[in-house]
Amino acid sequence: MYRHAPGHTVDLPCVDLLRVGWFRADLLRVLLCCLLLCCALVACRIQAAPLAPSAAPAISIVYAEQPVRLLRATSVAKAARGAQLAPNDLIETAGSVQLRAGGVAIALGAGSRLFIRNGADLVLLAGWMKLKTPAGDGVTSVSSAGLQFAGAGATVIVHAVPGMTELFVESGEIAVAELTGVKPGRRVKLAHEQYAMRSGAAALRQLARPPGEFIAAMPPAFLDPLAALSFAGPAPAVKVERAASVADYAPLLAEHPALRQQVARRFAPPPPPAGKRIHHDMF
Repeated sequence: MYRHAPGHTVDLPCVDLLRVGWFRADLLRVLLCCLLLCCALVACRIQAAPLAPSAAPAISIVYAEQPVRLLRATSVAKAARGAQLAPNDLIETAGSVQLRAGGVAIALGAGSRLFIRNGADLVLLAGWMKLKTPAGDGVTSVSSAGLQFAGAGATVIVHAVPGMTELFVESGEIAVAELTGVKPGRRVKLAHEQYAMRSGAAALRQLARPPGEFIAAMPPAFLDPLAALSFAGPAPAVKVERAASVADYAPLLAEHPALRQQVARRFAPPPPPAGKRIHHDMF
């Protein structure tokens, strides 16, 4: 019963009641479908959103027989055990050194030079390096003038001299790419106890075992398993000795033109302020 006019009531037919019920049910179904569609779209956007790249682990000096010479930005400095290294630092070792980057252990022989490109990529400029990466962890890449490799759960020994790089996979497996400039070319896999060498622009040469000359020249400590060391306590500050110049970097980066250009930009004069006219004495 519903009121039609003052003092009058009219019966609502049953068929009308059913129509009202069906209409409400259809409306609820439409609203529910819209809600489910919106939830699905939101879920797809969340899954498709790219994850923020994880920050590269900080690299620190956990052992040093002697202070490490450090070229940082436009300064020449000395760094001792416990010091934190920064992206694009260049270090030179006078004695044995071990670095730590998260779970990665990096040993350097005396007289070695290493450039920490962008904080994650290790570029061996000269000397000896032994690298141990646990499974599922590792620096982005390791390279020299002619080779680049990556591999988690591996222990690798690298030797770099002008015009030549040698690799020995002590354990695990790595993927090696030939470099032409900074562009990776042909790729090969090196397994446990395999050796590879590249001289100049020649193709990578692989051997089932390292030659005797390689073993004889290796730092004696590299013959033993690489034990990851640690440093407890506050990190000591590096000691700045003097201002650096392009001349400090140039001979160390002779085989790395891309790095030379990157470093040269540190010493480029700042651009003039916008809108300011430059006057030349010759005009």
